[in-house]
Amino acid sequence: FQREEIEILRNERPNAVVAVHPECMPDVQQIADFIGSTSQMCRFAKNSDAKEMIIATEVGLLHRLKKENPEKTFLPAYSDAVCPNMKLNTLERLYLALKNEEYAVTVPVAVAKKAREALEKMFTLLSRQIL
Repeated sequence: FQREEIEILRNERPNAVVAVHPECMPDVQQIADFIGSTSQMCRFAKNSDAKEMIIATEVGLLHRLKKENPEKTFLPAYSDAVCPNMKLNTLERLYLALKNEEYAVTVPVAVAKKAREALEKMFTLLSRQIL
């Protein structure tokens, strides 16, 4: 997601709030009204008084948000934000992978460090919301 594109959307929709995923770049997070995981975004959308929201995460979430909040308008920060790998997942495949302990992922240490930081940040945000 590009900060400039979100700012353009925000200028076009001045009443819209911006919700972004913690994996977004820091410059995008700086202009967000809310930063949270997909489940946190769903709760935020439900509980917010805002009638319009710009959402910076995988566009598949917008379908759920619209279904759960038909009275609100959700705009993608980027309409082509599709994660092709996530579209391959099914409950059956997840079940089999866990049951058979398959598909171990090995990544370079530098990548693992950044991934751990992102996950820890998500868990920190989640714990703040729960408490």
